[in-house]
Amino acid sequence: MIWQSDNEKLLGALIDKNLKFDDRVSKLCTKVGQKVAMLSSITKYAMSYAQVKNVI
Repeated sequence: MIWQSDNEKLLGALIDKNLKFDDRVSKLCTKVGQKVAMLSSITKYAMSYAQVKNVI
């Protein structure tokens, strides 16, 4: 049976019916944004290179 869908997951990548990766890029941007937000929230607790150098 053959069915039509708006997008399919092929080898881990979402491809839409026009053979574009727009859905995949959108999901990647969301994930990257979440990771950047997480990293920016923990940077205030990290020591700078100069502080680490003084400890050693």
